[in-house]
This record gives sequence, structure tokens and C-alpha cells, in this order.
Amino acid sequence: MTALYKGHFIDTPTPGEFRVRKDAIAIVEDGKLLSLERDVPAQFSSLPVKDSGAGVVIPS
Repeated sequence: MTALYKGHFIDTPTPGEFRVRKDAIAIVEDGKLLSLERDVPAQFSSLPVKDSGAGVVIPS
């Protein structure tokens, strides 16, 4: 099952690198983060997007 979440995300793509992605779209499949995107990719455009509002999400 694939789910889409919109929000502000903090991630660490490499050791020692800290990144904040505002208004990003998280693509989650079967509980695993597939990617963080700027916009909803076309293949997922039919799925609803759950908006986390002004909160910050830290994928783990």
C-alpha cells in the first residue's frame, strides 16, 4: 500500500548533512519511505495526500 504525506521533513541524506525540506511530498510504501519529492509524481496522482500541516516530520 502506498501513501502520500505533505509536510516539512528533516532528513540526513549523508553522515554530517542535515536537510530541511519544506512542503515536500513523502512517498511511503508498506511503511517504508521511498522518496521525498517536491510535487506528487504522475504515477501517484490518483492517491490522496495526507497533509501534516505546519508540523515537522522526521522519517526514521
